[in-house]
Amino acid sequence: MSKHFRQHTRARIDRAIKQSFAELGRDPFARLAFANLLHHVRANSSLLRPTGDGSQQLLALEALRNIARHHDDYLVWPSTWPGGEASVHVLVHSLASHLFGRYPISRMFGQVWFGGDTAVERLSRRWFIEHAGGRRFRDIANLPMKMTRKMERILLNSPHHLPLRAAMRRAEILGLGGEPELVDAVLATPLAHDLDNGDVWRGAMHFFVNHWQELGSESIPTIVEFIYGIRIRTVDIAVADGTVIRAPLEPNFSLTGRTPASVLGLCSQWKYDCLVGARGAVSWAGSGLPSMGFEDELGEWRIFELLGSGALQIEGRNMRNCVASYWRECVNGRSSIWSLRLWANGSYASRCTIEVRKATRTVVQIRGPQNRPALGRLRTMIERWAARAGLTIAGHAW
Repeated sequence: MSKHFRQHTRARIDRAIKQSFAELGRDPFARLAFANLLHHVRANSSLLRPTGDGSQQLLALEALRNIARHHDDYLVWPSTWPGGEASVHVLVHSLASHLFGRYPISRMFGQVWFGGDTAVERLSRRWFIEHAGGRRFRDIANLPMKMTRKMERILLNSPHHLPLRAAMRRAEILGLGGEPELVDAVLATPLAHDLDNGDVWRGAMHFFVNHWQELGSESIPTIVEFIYGIRIRTVDIAVADGTVIRAPLEPNFSLTGRTPASVLGLCSQWKYDCLVGARGAVSWAGSGLPSMGFEDELGEWRIFELLGSGALQIEGRNMRNCVASYWRECVNGRSSIWSLRLWANGSYASRCTIEVRKATRTVVQIRGPQNRPALGRLRTMIERWAARAGLTIAGHAW
């Protein structure tokens, strides 16, 4: 690595450290805890050693900032951590386990220390602290899903790269007897990170497991979106002076006693109702995030925001997905929907649909045609756009 590149990396890390102190500014004890962590890990580990473009060190700072917020839960002083030379994920897990743990804890749990400071992320870190302190994971109070002994055993042996909530969903499905292919299909939906409404989704998981052969992986995203649409999401009706919030369309809907054919029929009718605009055409203000264009050997590409229910209907029809139902998320400001398109035959053809959660500036869904993953050049373009727009891409989004 050249001297100039090293200096650039160090400057980037220094700016991130200043930003971390600024974010902790309202809690002087957290700032002190963060300063102590910085001093010790720099002296005793490779965690903040400038390498590459500094991206790994920025991840480390993110984790140290989140650990410092929980300084009241330390069981030992940071100065007693032995440090070491390893990857960022290994060292962060080692540090957090040392500070909060009475017993060894699966390395998969170390993922919770990366990310921001939302209520959901803080809750996941409480689970880490309680479990590392000796509580069986399934006995932690207020878990969003009920876990059996078998599910807990599967969870504790989850792949290290899985986020905790995705690992919990995986353990639930496998614990119910589901196939690995069903796990992949479910983790490609918002259920990879949304563990709310646990009883509703436990019933759905039973249905998926029992009828897997008839359903197949392509039906899972459709049924999940259908259940969100009619049982869980409130309905925001646009009126002259704002919006009126109504209860979900069928808050007591259940899959119990239904056949796969009947459920898929209901899904098809619901999708049709969305596409014909049964609730009328509405539009909304843009998010303020930038559009972006690209050129390659295939032609001209463009990522831009969709700002009306009609645009969502066209996107859903072209991509064969349920994005038309997301108009209420856009009206109430929770999400913005973007389309990645290629100029072909005199018009832009949709290649990928993207959902951005506005409050956290996070890309939470990226879907190709029929909800397939976005790969290759599509992924590269989306990553470049997200970086320019200052967005984080959630791991489960892909």
